[in-house]
Amino acid sequence: MKKSLITALFSLLILLYACSDDTFTIDQVQIDAQINDNGTISVQELFTYTFDGSFEGVTRTIKSDASEFHAYLADSADFDSEMTVLETEEDDGTQMVYSDSDNETKTFLYEYRISSDSVTKYQDIADITYAFFDESNETDLHNVSFTVHTPVNEANGMHSFLKDDSGGSLEETASGIHYTNDFVTEGDDVTFRMLFPAGQLAAMEVDKDDMMETSILQEEAELAAKETELDEKTNAISPYIWGAAGFFILVAMVLFFKHPNRYRGRKDSTLFINAVENTDPLLLSYLHRMHAIDIHGINAALFSLRRRGVISLTEADSAIYNGQKTYRYTWEKENAQVSEADGILRDWLFTEKDEKGSYFLLESIQDDENVSEKERQKKAEQMQKQFQYWSNAAQKEVQKPLNKYRFGFYTVLSILATILVSILYYYHITVQPITDTTQLVLMILLVVFTGLNLFFKRQKFILPALYLYAIFTSLILFTLNSGTVWSILFFAVAGAVVLCTPASYWEKEVKLLKYAIGQAAWMYKHDKYPVSTDVSLLQKRVENAIILGQGKVFEEKYMNDRAIAPLVLTLPVLPAAASFDASHIWMYNVSAASSPSSSSSTPTGGGGAGAF
Repeated sequence: MKKSLITALFSLLILLYACSDDTFTIDQVQIDAQINDNGTISVQELFTYTFDGSFEGVTRTIKSDASEFHAYLADSADFDSEMTVLETEEDDGTQMVYSDSDNETKTFLYEYRISSDSVTKYQDIADITYAFFDESNETDLHNVSFTVHTPVNEANGMHSFLKDDSGGSLEETASGIHYTNDFVTEGDDVTFRMLFPAGQLAAMEVDKDDMMETSILQEEAELAAKETELDEKTNAISPYIWGAAGFFILVAMVLFFKHPNRYRGRKDSTLFINAVENTDPLLLSYLHRMHAIDIHGINAALFSLRRRGVISLTEADSAIYNGQKTYRYTWEKENAQVSEADGILRDWLFTEKDEKGSYFLLESIQDDENVSEKERQKKAEQMQKQFQYWSNAAQKEVQKPLNKYRFGFYTVLSILATILVSILYYYHITVQPITDTTQLVLMILLVVFTGLNLFFKRQKFILPALYLYAIFTSLILFTLNSGTVWSILFFAVAGAVVLCTPASYWEKEVKLLKYAIGQAAWMYKHDKYPVSTDVSLLQKRVENAIILGQGKVFEEKYMNDRAIAPLVLTLPVLPAAASFDASHIWMYNVSAASSPSSSSSTPTGGGGAGAF
């Protein structure tokens, strides 16, 4: 027994060892940076790693414009120790330093030069704002220190400032500045700012012909004062924020039960089933798909034409895949009186013709992976253009008979939320430690977004801009103390209440139908919707299940129903859910991503360290 237990424990230890991941720590970081008289910066860095496992090398990411990067293996954590040259490779701003390591401690020395773009020279002063590590760093750093020397190694006329997420300390030395920190967490931003006499940059031309020392020192003093007073000023308004948030939550709860758009009629499954089955499929799709005629509307429009006897649905041999089947829609009544949208659909899809009339095969509008990407792209763009033309006409026809009424209180709610959010955000702009330029830009944008929300107080495609602006700029630019976090939560609560509250309400019949659609979808999904031995009714229910996104569930139900399954072989064709999946229709979005650019004055540098 004892031997078996020892064997089991030994096996477990082997398994745990085999499953463990290789890890490393960065135990010490020392940086020495010399600002040269031409504005470039010569940097030496010592990184001491402890490897637990096997690694091929280490990495150093430098986000500034750096050149002449060299890496060495050092005998000790000393800039004057013996060095061995290492192979390096640059990959999109990250230096790959190759050095096989296996359960050992090593120190690496990096040397590189930062371009003069990181230094701004005015008439009276030189200004550098830089970060050796920022939010892109993905590794914890222990025992971090860096020293930055002025061009003449003198501190006369020098000023320094620190923005540090990790709580390090910065002190001025006889030749520049020195920073220390026992632990810098991954993602922490450590940014310093140095001012020194412009005359020390003798070999660098003036960037801006301004006298800036007084204004920069005044700006930094104001920022420091705001930083000191921030907790007091934001905590003072926290009770008001809680009260306002509570008010909006209370309003949301009351509106949830009392909003005129809420259905309050009889809750009867037979009533709901009849309402759904007596509704045109396209209207059913429009209400179910959040009041839009999207790609799923094509199936719904075809089902609608079939129920009106204008077209027929049959199985047919595939024209693409030998031995396989697809579905054929045939326009049976060439002279049928149809709407404008139906006419557009006919001219768009029913382009083939034989002795039975105009027709198309379902597979002709579905994606074919055997076609080249270029052809797929071309056909998708053509389909998108034709679909847009049809859907615009169809949506107008569907919306025309539907009556919707304005909910008056929504205007009051929207204006109140806009005013409170704007006032609170304006308060933060004035008390947060941000520069005058940033403050001005934020103020202008606030005025724009507030004006838009007050003018378009009922337009939900415009209203979110203010709330998103307030939330994301607060997260990015503001100091996140408790008062700021409470403010951001209020922005989110107020925005959510405004955007989730219906700005209007439907007439009684539409409210019933919308509620019935939701209940029908639930019944389909949970196997509660009845099947039928009536041919016409069963086909209608299959089509409705496809429209409501539950075609496969309902298909499985009626195929497994002992009373229905034997009849399926004798019935007219029933649409198979998989074949009518709208995601197969030959259209996909073609989009191009763009990245914003910025001309604001921001810190240069940044980056991180790691291993591979």
